[in-house]
Amino acid sequence: MESSSLPLHLCRPQKLSAIINRLYFLLYIIALLGHFYYRTCSFLQTTPPSKLHILVFASELFLSLLWLLHQAYLWRPVSRKVFPERLPENKLLPAIDVFICTADPKKEPPLEVMNTVLSAMSLDYPPEKLHVYLSDDASSSVTLQAMREACLFSRSWLPFCSKFGIKSRCPKAYFTDQSLEYDEEREKIKRKYKLFEENIKRAETDCKRAQNHPSIVEVINVADEGTDYQQVQMPLLVYVSREKTPFHPHHFKAGALNALLRVSSIISNSPYILALDCDMYCNDPTSARQAMCFHLDTKISPSLAFVQFPQKFHTITKSDIYDSHLRTTFVIRWPGMDGLQGPMLSGTGFYMKREALYGNVSQKDLLHLKQSFGTSNEFIVSLQLSNQRNIIDGRTLSNSLQQQAQFLASCTYEEHTLWGKQIGFLYNSMLEDFFTGFLLHCKGWNSVLCNPSRPAFLGTATTKLNDTLVQGTRWNCGLLEVTLSKFCPPIYGLSRMSVLQTMCYGYYALQPLFSLPLWCLATVPQLCLLNGIPTYPKVSSSWFLIFASVFVFSLLKHSEEVLITGGSVLTWWNEQRFWMIKSITAYTYGILDTILKHCGMRQPSFLPTDKVADDEQMILYQMGKFNFQMSANLLTPLVTLVILNMISFAGGIARIVIQGSWDEMFGQVFLSFYILLVNYPVIEGMTSRKDKARIPPSVALLSLVLSIVFLSLCSMALRTCSFLQTTPPSKLHILVFASELLLSLLWLFHQAYLWRPVSRKVFPERLPENKLLPAIDVFICTADPKKEPPLEVMNTVLSAMALDYPPEKLHVYLSDDASSSVTLQAMREACLFSRSWLPFCSKFGIKSRCPKAYFTDQNLEYNEEREKIKRKYKLFEENIKRAETDCKSTQNHPSIVEVINNADEGTDHQQVQMPLLVYVSREKTPFHPHHFKAGALNVLLRVSSIISNSPYILALDCDMYCNDPTSARQAMCFHLDTKISPSLAFVQFPQKFHTITMSDIYDSHLRTTFVIRWPGMDGLQGPMLSGTGFYMKREALYGNVSQKDLLHLKQSFGTSNEFIVSLQLSNQRNIIDSGTLSNSLQQQAQFLASCTYEEHTLWGKQASTKNWHLYCCY
Repeated sequence: MESSSLPLHLCRPQKLSAIINRLYFLLYIIALLGHFYYRTCSFLQTTPPSKLHILVFASELFLSLLWLLHQAYLWRPVSRKVFPERLPENKLLPAIDVFICTADPKKEPPLEVMNTVLSAMSLDYPPEKLHVYLSDDASSSVTLQAMREACLFSRSWLPFCSKFGIKSRCPKAYFTDQSLEYDEEREKIKRKYKLFEENIKRAETDCKRAQNHPSIVEVINVADEGTDYQQVQMPLLVYVSREKTPFHPHHFKAGALNALLRVSSIISNSPYILALDCDMYCNDPTSARQAMCFHLDTKISPSLAFVQFPQKFHTITKSDIYDSHLRTTFVIRWPGMDGLQGPMLSGTGFYMKREALYGNVSQKDLLHLKQSFGTSNEFIVSLQLSNQRNIIDGRTLSNSLQQQAQFLASCTYEEHTLWGKQIGFLYNSMLEDFFTGFLLHCKGWNSVLCNPSRPAFLGTATTKLNDTLVQGTRWNCGLLEVTLSKFCPPIYGLSRMSVLQTMCYGYYALQPLFSLPLWCLATVPQLCLLNGIPTYPKVSSSWFLIFASVFVFSLLKHSEEVLITGGSVLTWWNEQRFWMIKSITAYTYGILDTILKHCGMRQPSFLPTDKVADDEQMILYQMGKFNFQMSANLLTPLVTLVILNMISFAGGIARIVIQGSWDEMFGQVFLSFYILLVNYPVIEGMTSRKDKARIPPSVALLSLVLSIVFLSLCSMALRTCSFLQTTPPSKLHILVFASELLLSLLWLFHQAYLWRPVSRKVFPERLPENKLLPAIDVFICTADPKKEPPLEVMNTVLSAMALDYPPEKLHVYLSDDASSSVTLQAMREACLFSRSWLPFCSKFGIKSRCPKAYFTDQNLEYNEEREKIKRKYKLFEENIKRAETDCKSTQNHPSIVEVINNADEGTDHQQVQMPLLVYVSREKTPFHPHHFKAGALNVLLRVSSIISNSPYILALDCDMYCNDPTSARQAMCFHLDTKISPSLAFVQFPQKFHTITMSDIYDSHLRTTFVIRWPGMDGLQGPMLSGTGFYMKREALYGNVSQKDLLHLKQSFGTSNEFIVSLQLSNQRNIIDSGTLSNSLQQQAQFLASCTYEEHTLWGKQASTKNWHLYCCY
């Protein structure tokens, strides 16, 4: 009787902390008012005030607003103590459902998840009143199998914990401890754990996740089934994988929790819920009893929504370089909110009242309930029957209950209901815990913080800078989503909560915007410093003391908070640094993500943080070294800011030394110095570190460029303002300034080439066998036999014919715009010589397959065969040169199409099949435009379509011979890659030349284009088309023809029926007999090459509208 009258918990205000906090508030507000008075007077004395000074003042005002909101946390901090021993007997305790969520078995290893599950099953609570649910959003068979293994191991683990009163009931944590207690029993259970561990790791080798799967609900263990061999009853264990499809939003963790809420309601339906992240194991088995000390207190229970335990982590080093302790949140802010209406909901480690998530259902009729909660009758019944469990026989659900559970976990169940809007965990934000807790407080619910000396739960902290900042970006994006909604905390909460509680939520709602004033104060004073513009009072002025007081008071207050909560000076310094890093990176990208989502330019996404850390990473973390192996997008802003301050600091010191302006510029020089001092690890990562985790030189270079751009553009802007203030400005100065502006604009455009350069490597040996390779048409263009000697052109033709590619899938077309008889004769001579040249190249694996280039080399390999083929080449050369004496060209001639060689005709005397060789001279008259090279290529495109119609085209200038016979196979490494092929238009090879001297006085190498710019574009959407040396997809030049009718096709492509048919028959060649075209095919080919064919069509006017990509092969 006496124990029942004793309180279950005590709440004590922290009076000393409150006095210190209020005294600090008074001193700081006085200094702040003096600060604002100085700024206001300065503006009134300067007409008009400088825009840079306005920016600085606006930043200071906004930071002051955030500081004011933060004081609500410090106004009335409290601490609590619980007395679990005063709780009623076990049979009177309420039931608890434990919800654990996992989403990716690769980032959240099943073994770690099962340790959390086992620790939850082992809670010091009546097992018949404990029910553990695991939500697996990956629907991984490995996780399901791991659950079964955990169930088997728990039959030994739970009795062991119960028998010896084990405190650390996470098996992995317990066996990591070197304790020798219960040695014999411990070794016995350890062997079983090792077997359990091995079974899971063996299953992990087939670890897969699915994005599209039906709902699965399986009871792994039934508490009512009986006891194991040691007569210890087991908690209920349930595996849930909700249905997911690409066509329905799944709302990430909030959606998973709501699915567990519904499924559990028709199975165990406990009035209280413990939510845990999959890596946050139960470190103190009494946490459930501690939470019940609040929930069962009749004075506060009616309005108590949840009991929040602080998040604590077991993987944090003393230096804690990434501020993983979240000390400010859980040690300073949450106790402060606990003295108001209670702390915010913090994602994991909270005991929630189920009723708080449902709202008041007693006054709603059946129709209203179904409209709000969905159409499941079983679920509607459960709303009225708290903790009325369904009877489960034989470890499985009944058929009707199974169907209901799967229905409740389906992706369509929530449609046209209030789930995620007013019921359950809310969906309006990626940060479902913040939003849900905020609305619960707005509805009048309270919460409490329970912070026992032994951490109730321990998690895995992020030990990678990248993971920490990505997680921070997601959190801040979620905060801003709430801020920009109709539930904006400073506005929506003001009439529904106390002013101080609203201020607490308001601070977090505006937290992402910290980045804006910080960016301003880290750049604008520095810019002013370089341009000799003071932004702070002179050191000799008494006003400087006011500014210094504001800065020093902030540092002192933060250090006081760190030291009184058990931290060190190093902790304080690391927190200062990481606050700045987060503000510049995570807060900034949180804002950008939110803007892009609101504009519809980005889809919501949730990437679980990686719970797996490699050994090298852990060594760096334990040494207190930053790991800069991370996204360049996240790293670049931080490095840019540090480099900008380095430039500013150096320039400021130089200005002070030269001009003696120490008095005016000290404040700005000190600010740059402080930023550099805080961010020393970034400077170290750029300069002295040589390990893999340093800042990549490419990021440092890019950041340097961005810093110079910013400072240059802003200095120009300041110069513009000075021009505008000069009446009238000098015309010569305007000319110089305009030139600088244009050069700066062009320079800025050029930076796009340097943003993301890439290099590529191909593996031609991995291509499919020859018969599966696609066909290629080679297009070579010549226009003047005097300027482009036929012998040179034929060397290019022969090098193309000799490509290391199946000859039956290679077709070489020469366009002769001069319609020269010499070029035609040279083609015939080349065909004859190729019957010896191609077998020679094939037999000896010749690399340089241009005859002229090969015979220029003094190589004496294959001497006898070489001399034999050389004599044939000399005869071929003489025949062409003899024909060149009658070299003429004409500008007025009909179309000519002649097949010089037919690949299907047979093989030569050495039984080597020959590529198809076609001569094309399109019709030209003075009365029709011929469009130069583009016109010639379009004619080849049409003529080839009714002869070979290959899906890929290699375009070559007549003097650009094939130097590497494997180029076709290299290009196919891209075109045949199923991941990139659908959007790949062409593969561009760089232009290289063999006649350039070392001095290259005319810059013929075009190095900047092909070595610098094209790799840069290759990292974007691909390089530009460069006239020659590219393998083009024919489809890219035609566009989508499948959805056009015959009339539309003829209006677009012309009236040739043969050509229209070819559009639908990629690589369907026409059969050519005896090396000549049939009469009908000859006529069609000449018609397609006529000068009037393109009239009233879209040839040369419209390109494909598809978003093609391009790749550069070096």
